[in-house]
Amino acid sequence: MDANIEDEAHKLRRNLLRLIGVGEFSDDALWNEPCPSIVLPEVICKICSLCRDLDVCRDPTMVTKNNL
Repeated sequence: MDANIEDEAHKLRRNLLRLIGVGEFSDDALWNEPCPSIVLPEVICKICSLCRDLDVCRDPTMVTKNNL
């Protein structure tokens, strides 16, 4: 997190949790990943022949402006 806005982000989180009636240190306030990870092993690029595992839910190269 950017150090310039870290304090403001923590205050915002605390205030939002208070609005929904959840304590800041409650188990309900912990982050839970909203979807499971789906990894396709050893995907080969047709252009450059690079081979790597591809996480279709979390790979930043899979998220484009067209998908949003």
